[in-house]
Amino acid sequence: MVSLRLIVDDVIRAVESVRTDSAKFPVDYIIDLCDQYRAQAVKTIYERTKRIHPAWVQKYVPDFETDIQDDPLAVKFWIPAPISMGPSQNGVIYTGNLSGTKNFKRLLSQSEYATYCQHRNFSKKTEVVLIEGIEGDFILLKVFGNKLLKQMRTDGVWSRPSKLSNFNYDMDMYPLDDEGIVLMKQLIIKSQLSLQEQVAANLKQNEKPLVSIPAADNK
Repeated sequence: MVSLRLIVDDVIRAVESVRTDSAKFPVDYIIDLCDQYRAQAVKTIYERTKRIHPAWVQKYVPDFETDIQDDPLAVKFWIPAPISMGPSQNGVIYTGNLSGTKNFKRLLSQSEYATYCQHRNFSKKTEVVLIEGIEGDFILLKVFGNKLLKQMRTDGVWSRPSKLSNFNYDMDMYPLDDEGIVLMKQLIIKSQLSLQEQVAANLKQNEKPLVSIPAADNK
């Protein structure tokens, strides 16, 4: 694992070495490409291995926001949107207390929560998590069973790791293993070559043929 800054510098050099046009590559643009193709690389590797690599996972402690606490039964938190890798793996690895010693039970829907509440072993003091709603790069998390909850932690394979408030571009290790970094760079370079070819094709298509002007008749 290496820092995002080093990855971005390496990607810019690699892209500039294969692009023959005069395109510029701002750092923010390359960071967005890294997040985009990291997700693709993670999915590709997961499909082959069926395993979440520890390097992909980031810890996140969401802020407690009083202005969104409008549910009498649950406490709400905004958490980063995860990378979904299939029906059985939505990218959220852990949701629980700050120390990581208590994993809250996760449910998939309101109907599943209603069924869970009717179970004879259900306790209203048991923290139950329901993911609901999405807004940009974040999703809404509802925690039932503890209305006094003010702090929690969630670990996941987030879709936009560079956008996390606690992520340091210069110092933090980018959450991708060595194999994933190689694959991500290959995907970025491939996308840029494809983009260059598309731009060249569009320019060629838009070129208008010169209209020949007939010579004047001096007779």
